[in-house]
Amino acid sequence: MIFVKRMLFVLLIFLLISSLCVITLELLYNGLSSGNLVKVSPLLAFLGAISALYIWAANVVRLRSDDILKEVGNMYKRSYDTLSGSKNNELPQNDRMLWLTSARLLLSAQDLSLNLTEPSHKKIHKEIEAFWQWKFYLLISSEKNNFPENYFSEGVSHYIAYSKGKSAPIAVPSLIVLYKFFQWKDDGIDRLDNYRTITEPEFEKLQGVPPQVLEIMRKWGVKT
Repeated sequence: MIFVKRMLFVLLIFLLISSLCVITLELLYNGLSSGNLVKVSPLLAFLGAISALYIWAANVVRLRSDDILKEVGNMYKRSYDTLSGSKNNELPQNDRMLWLTSARLLLSAQDLSLNLTEPSHKKIHKEIEAFWQWKFYLLISSEKNNFPENYFSEGVSHYIAYSKGKSAPIAVPSLIVLYKFFQWKDDGIDRLDNYRTITEPEFEKLQGVPPQVLEIMRKWGVKT
């Protein structure tokens, strides 16, 4: 459908240019008359039909992209809920299949997001992804949680062989996927970089700001 949309767009532009050329030449050589307009009316009608088809194809592509965006958001949530078990302020269960399932859902969300076609949907996806990166960071980051020494495995050798009765070690691929997900990317853009300073007039108009915050902003943020 995306290919059809692009082809219709190219055809529409071609027909539009052709129509303008034909009408211009007709007016230059024969002047404006009802007879001359009749000659180009089939071309104009065809142009209108192609325009309608293009609008239809564009709407189909946009709606499909919108459905994909919603499903991507749902997959991020399912991945998080699977790992967290809907528990607040608790470590995820150290269950091998739990971590694997969460990682697979996360990869599915990322793969599906590649099918987004609308620029606005791609931008929204970045915001959705950033939110879930933060949620996963709070859930499994060692900076926010204290994991017991034997949480992921009984030891490095546990990944080579482990006896029955002991829990299986958390699979390395799932660890890589989930911990890699919330890492800051080198090409990441932080929009807060545009707010490192504030002009003196803007600062003077601020209201409802605690005194200590005003002091910090005046010392470090006011642009002179």
